[in-house]
Amino acid sequence: MAFLLLVTGFWGYEQYKERQQLEIYLGNQYKESFFKLLDRIEDVTVLLGKSIVSNGQQRFVTLLSDIWRQAFAAQEQLNQLPISNATLMKTSKFLTQVGDYALALAKENLQERKVTDDQRAKLKSLREQAGNLSQALHNLESQINKGDITWSEVIRGTRRKIEKADEHLLSNNFKTLVEKNEPFPTLIYDGPFSDHIEQQKPKGLTGDMISKKKAREIVSDFVDYKDNPNLVIKDLAEVKGKIPAYQFSVQPDDNEKNHTTIDVSKKGGHVIWYMNPRNVGSRNISRIEALNKGEQFLNTRGYENMVPTYSWIEHNVLTVSYAYKQDDVIIYPDLIKLKIAMDNGQVIGFEALGYLMSHHKRELPKPEIKKEEIRELLGDRFDIESIRLALIPTPSLKEVLTWEARVRYEEETYLLYYDVKSGNEVNILKVIDTPEGTFTD
Repeated sequence: MAFLLLVTGFWGYEQYKERQQLEIYLGNQYKESFFKLLDRIEDVTVLLGKSIVSNGQQRFVTLLSDIWRQAFAAQEQLNQLPISNATLMKTSKFLTQVGDYALALAKENLQERKVTDDQRAKLKSLREQAGNLSQALHNLESQINKGDITWSEVIRGTRRKIEKADEHLLSNNFKTLVEKNEPFPTLIYDGPFSDHIEQQKPKGLTGDMISKKKAREIVSDFVDYKDNPNLVIKDLAEVKGKIPAYQFSVQPDDNEKNHTTIDVSKKGGHVIWYMNPRNVGSRNISRIEALNKGEQFLNTRGYENMVPTYSWIEHNVLTVSYAYKQDDVIIYPDLIKLKIAMDNGQVIGFEALGYLMSHHKRELPKPEIKKEEIRELLGDRFDIESIRLALIPTPSLKEVLTWEARVRYEEETYLLYYDVKSGNEVNILKVIDTPEGTFTD
């Protein structure tokens, strides 16, 4: 009996030591991510301030591009921290809007348009919110440095949050600072994360309610870990909102640092988004190869008839938007965004919010205006590259079927959209080709 007690005691002590070592390791990881997040938020705040007072068009565009990059980098660090999903999503959404608004504004000013007072007012509002967020993070940093919050408590809180997420220590502090910054500004602009998407009811959310066990099976089959059969899947939280979901953390058993966060809808078991924030090495595949790997990824996961639209490369990661194609019509509202690592072709990011909010079988009207009539309307002023049918969204949350004419005019490329019923011009976008990718404005 004494021997058994001795063995049990030794085993328990070894378990205790291993747990302590794990807490120290995870604490160091969280600490590094927290301070990197703080640096990125400070950079975003400073850059937003500079953009407000900038008068040079070239400098203004450079500042906006830097804001976009820093906001994205801040998101990556935020995703590393053990914060409950509701708070994470609210803060992440703000960073996404900052980045995407800056990118949209940068594309607009590439045409040397004058910055409007309304645009500067929006930048000022974003700067104020970013500054408040930065100050709140500094206050949280002070609590950590004084020992009011220890990373060991954070680790233990992480384990408790599986049972009751709202009691998580660091999450509560983040929740407090986010609530103090309410409301984050609502931005309406022509970007992939515009708030008007979230004002809809999800039309692509099909199927029955699923269990958490079924969601875990979907996660295992969906994430791209290059045929690694040994994945560790952990419960993180249950997500509320427009699309209630289960959230998980996924990592291969041979790499503790490489973990993916993923949301699966409770209705139908649709993957809403996932992000694998691993470091991407040097480029080994071309843009075309990456696009093909993205299309293959979508096909094998049930997303057929998706065609790439516009894309760009940042830090050897190709970000590309795929639109659904119904018959011969490009359905622009039904978008899926992928991030493809160009070192090995792995899909490290997936976002299907636009698709799930918009996708449904549509009864498309028969065009009353023929393609030849659009060609005649364009006349000899343009070099016509292509004319095709495209369904596009409107600011009033409606959709209109159009003829999309891609044309060249004085060494520049434009997309002109004409209503198939009336022939009226409903939109014009300028295509901007850069070394990083192709944008529209």
